[in-house]
Amino acid sequence: MLLEKILVLHEWEMNKFPFFRTMIGRHIYVCLARNVFTDKNEEEVSIKKLLSSHFFTDRAIRLKIREMEKAGFLETKNGHKDQRVVVIKPTAELRKMMEEHSLMLNRVVSQDIIILEKNRQKNE
Repeated sequence: MLLEKILVLHEWEMNKFPFFRTMIGRHIYVCLARNVFTDKNEEEVSIKKLLSSHFFTDRAIRLKIREMEKAGFLETKNGHKDQRVVVIKPTAELRKMMEEHSLMLNRVVSQDIIILEKNRQKNE
């Protein structure tokens, strides 16, 4: 039953998010979303710190970042604290898409499953 919901969401993602059609695009999105939706939401996160992966080369990640930046989903700039570091941020458009993605996930899953949010303590 849960797998069926995941497949529905996957189909929706593939139609809605052009960068989900590649594993690298999905990886970049997931890493950015994790940063946006967690308590660790840092204003400036270096590309290396956020996206480093043993599954993809740095070059492949950089190329996909450029593509997503040209499409208006990402912003890159030199770090405020350290000008040698390149930082990455989702644009307002991508943040809106992340919110829509979260709502769709809840909508799809909650059709048959009751979701109870667990109160998290800061020390967990």
